[in-house]
Amino acid sequence: MATFLTPQTTKTSWLLLGLFLPSVQALAAPAVDLKPAYAPHLFTRAVQVGVLPSTNSGTPTRLYVVEQDGRVVTLDSAHPQQKPALLLDVALPVRSPKDGGGSEQGLLGIAFHPSKPNVAFLNFTRQKDGATVIVRALLDGKGGGSQQPILTVEQPWANHNGGGVAFGPDGMLYVGMGDGGSAGDPRNAGQDGNTLLAKMLRLDVDNVPPGKLYGIPKDNPFLAANDGISDEIFAMGLRNPWRFTFGPDGALWVGDVGQNLWEEVDIIPKGGNLGWPCLEGTHAFKALPVCKTATFVAPLAEYGHDQGQSITGGVVYTGKAIPSLVGHYLYADYVTGRVWSLSRGGTPQLLLEASANISSMGLDVDGEVLMTTHDYGGKPTGLMRLVPRP
Repeated sequence: MATFLTPQTTKTSWLLLGLFLPSVQALAAPAVDLKPAYAPHLFTRAVQVGVLPSTNSGTPTRLYVVEQDGRVVTLDSAHPQQKPALLLDVALPVRSPKDGGGSEQGLLGIAFHPSKPNVAFLNFTRQKDGATVIVRALLDGKGGGSQQPILTVEQPWANHNGGGVAFGPDGMLYVGMGDGGSAGDPRNAGQDGNTLLAKMLRLDVDNVPPGKLYGIPKDNPFLAANDGISDEIFAMGLRNPWRFTFGPDGALWVGDVGQNLWEEVDIIPKGGNLGWPCLEGTHAFKALPVCKTATFVAPLAEYGHDQGQSITGGVVYTGKAIPSLVGHYLYADYVTGRVWSLSRGGTPQLLLEASANISSMGLDVDGEVLMTTHDYGGKPTGLMRLVPRP
């Protein structure tokens, strides 16, 4: 049987853990609700929302929304009735549902440089073959700007592309990669260190060696000559890390989409192995030789497909409107619309069940939670805000 480890503090310290995880329990009386935000503005296949960095020294007031078909638009939170403005349109090179691609293809994520607000890094699937491309974009403020691909990862199938991209508190660029698609990880990418699929990558985009498009951080966990694992890899054993976020304490939270039975919430440590495809959550999935010897990081929580079928991670709440949720990780299920909260070492609490397909979560300028939603028919939908219930 494989050994499980679980993070107990923000530092990398570990305790052996058995196979017992907290089960999902409902609050006796839900204290929150979802309300439309920034009505009447609608967005097509929105997959990310967040705060747009200010280009001057002032406090940011604008939000950005990423649309899967290849657009990034912005909203003025101080003047919510103003029409959204186009920030970037990368539609032509993007393979998305609009252009005959799969439902998991398209422009899937954006990360703004922490000290260069006019520089952003995009994660999208390429039109010609569906490969994942990470692009450095220099924004001109008019919907365009130069774009330079820095990393391309071939995708054998159309699904499980991951899609998240974010700067960590260490200034490094993190990229969440799915296992390449199909079902059951046919290539066993999760435990194959020679592929970047099914991994969390960590890149240095500021200190780039001559002739290279990105650098490898000197403290990346597998930066060794003969370990058989690619230097870009920060952690492995992921199935489809659709969304991930960094908490105020620097912890890397991930909602990893499951296969047949289990969805999971993870905190990923440097060099960690999350277990896929040996495990789905804490449950045996595939019998590979490595499954008997590897040490895996146990999820903080999991839920079965009686509760939902596709996890949407999540954000760590930092707002003021709902004090009891400060420091909690909030996550949802795309299919059932259920929303949970989870504190470290605590039991997941079911907050509400929304009549919406929640595709992502983000924080606004006040640290309050916004959610993007989808309509199965591809019709435009609006943003939702998490609010306290009177």
